[in-house]
Amino acid sequence: MNQTFAIEISELPITGGLVGGPSVLHMVADFLNKEAHLRRLNRLLQADGCIAQYRSVIDCVLVELLPKFKAACSEFYDGQGQPLANLHPAEKIRAIDQELVLMLELLVSKKWESWSDFKRDFEVEIKLEPLSNTGFFFGIRSP
Repeated sequence: MNQTFAIEISELPITGGLVGGPSVLHMVADFLNKEAHLRRLNRLLQADGCIAQYRSVIDCVLVELLPKFKAACSEFYDGQGQPLANLHPAEKIRAIDQELVLMLELLVSKKWESWSDFKRDFEVEIKLEPLSNTGFFFGIRSP
């Protein structure tokens, strides 16, 4: 008999884990505190199942959309790493916050069938300029 286990996004706190509670990603936290946004994200993440790996919704969004944070998150969860606030200066954290909010705004603006579809389409089709002089643009470090 096959059993499927699912975790509802509502079972996880929005903040906590790597990003701290309260989150250092203030704009993302504000965005996800809107019920419609959280519901849309929940639907997509439920189908993917990736949410079960994380301690907070924002940790999930951060790592899934910016995979370069996966190692830092794993180390933090294993008790070997530092919280995000200790890993980067405030300016870089603000740039990450802006970057994630723009990605989430795009996510809720269209009807993707799955989280994987969103991530694939985002990586393939969308080319944006750097958000600031930090050299970041949607998870890709500029040369």
